[in-house]
Amino acid sequence: MGLRRQTSLSATTPPPPPHQYHYDPYDASIQHHQMSYQTQHHSQQQTLNNSRQQLQLSPTSPPRDNLSPNGDFMNNSISPTLSVEQSIIGARASVMVYDDNQKKWVPSGTSSGLSKVQIYHHQQNNTFRVVGRKLQDHEVVINCSILKGLKYNQATATFHQWRDSKYVYGLNFSSQNDAEAFARAMMHALEVLSGRVANNPGQPTNGNGYEEDMGYRTMTSEDAAILRQQQQITGQ
Repeated sequence: MGLRRQTSLSATTPPPPPHQYHYDPYDASIQHHQMSYQTQHHSQQQTLNNSRQQLQLSPTSPPRDNLSPNGDFMNNSISPTLSVEQSIIGARASVMVYDDNQKKWVPSGTSSGLSKVQIYHHQQNNTFRVVGRKLQDHEVVINCSILKGLKYNQATATFHQWRDSKYVYGLNFSSQNDAEAFARAMMHALEVLSGRVANNPGQPTNGNGYEEDMGYRTMTSEDAAILRQQQQITGQ
């Protein structure tokens, strides 16, 4: 009887009720937005990680140098800014500097030879400078500012000279026409700097009176012969 009673009770005991899910539209909306946010956040994080990996793998490129096409020691200040700096004259000449120790003229740069020498006018700053590059290898052999009060000495018909605070420059022009045109442009620049603006550059003036004041001698026949010999050797 006792065993039968336990069996009867066990058979009539109901099992635990199954979990019943009650659909709530508000809860479903929250779950949908949570899943959508998690998916979007994961996608953004993956994109950010990919971008970081690309930045780490890509080599660092050097900054561009828009000013200087040549690899010389004055690259950053030689090339003219086309929008504000304009060439007003170009001539062919051998650029010389005066060696005070040797008391003679020597070629500027690493070798002798003809150069294209130009005067540039900076239109915004209203300044001028002389820039010369070798025709053979484009080496910069002169880059000097034209300052107010500069004394431009036309020593001969084809050799002109002047000085700044560092050097004494000489230009041995390839022709008299080039020398005269360059002198007119130089005088025009000096007139602009001094406030006496001229519409047309004037005729070149004789600067031989500056020879004693400038502290160096002009091109002599001996200097000219040495220069011609150097030009023949270099094929210029």
